[in-house]
Amino acid sequence: MMEKFDSIKGMKVTFFGDRTQPAPSLGILRSKLGLTFVHCCPNKYSIQPEWSELLAKNNEASGGRFIQTDDIEEAAKRTNSRGRAARWTILSSN
Repeated sequence: MMEKFDSIKGMKVTFFGDRTQPAPSLGILRSKLGLTFVHCCPNKYSIQPEWSELLAKNNEASGGRFIQTDDIEEAAKRTNSRGRAARWTILSSN
């Protein structure tokens, strides 16, 4: 992302998938960078509370945001990067 955009601060990154290891790891990294991290999955596969609490703590310090949703269309709106399990797409800043 840093190669494609002048600044990543405040960007929205969306991950589509369950709460297995990529979701919390991506959330932690993005929360430290001050990004908005959206995790989109069915409610029963949401990131577990202990991870959500850590994301909230990091976001408080960095200015980032964490959004958990099962609404695919809402999750995809105005996102700069989106991914699922092993594939990521970097989108334009528009």
